[in-house]
Amino acid sequence: MITFILILLLGTGLFGYYYVSSAIRPLDAHSTKYIQVEIPSGSGNRMIGKILEKAGVIKNATVFNFYTKFRNYSNLQSGYYNLQKSMSLDDIAKTLKNGGTTTPQAPVLGKVVIPEGYTIKQISKAITNNANTKKRRIKPLSRLKSF
Repeated sequence: MITFILILLLGTGLFGYYYVSSAIRPLDAHSTKYIQVEIPSGSGNRMIGKILEKAGVIKNATVFNFYTKFRNYSNLQSGYYNLQKSMSLDDIAKTLKNGGTTTPQAPVLGKVVIPEGYTIKQISKAITNNANTKKRRIKPLSRLKSF
């Protein structure tokens, strides 16, 4: 009987550990789709967790609530957020702590500054040097003819 209880406790502990660790990781690590979420003013961690779970950004609202308390993420801000399923709970909590926008906005994938007077080759180099495009292979714009 004692052996059965120990095996049951060990099995429950392993299941709990697996469930919590899977809830902390991103839902879909390869997702690039943005999900817009509105966090109302005066929302606590528990309500924010429910909103994020309903939106499909996190796996479990209860795990989010305990995670933010354990990691001491308090004073999460209200507003509109563009979140991804590829974000971990830590990334989401840090984003919510920084604050959102007052109105819904489309996600910005990056910024490229192109000074006036740049040639096409200089523009292509500026785009290639952008931090958001370093991961992707961009074909050079050398095929374009100048006017």
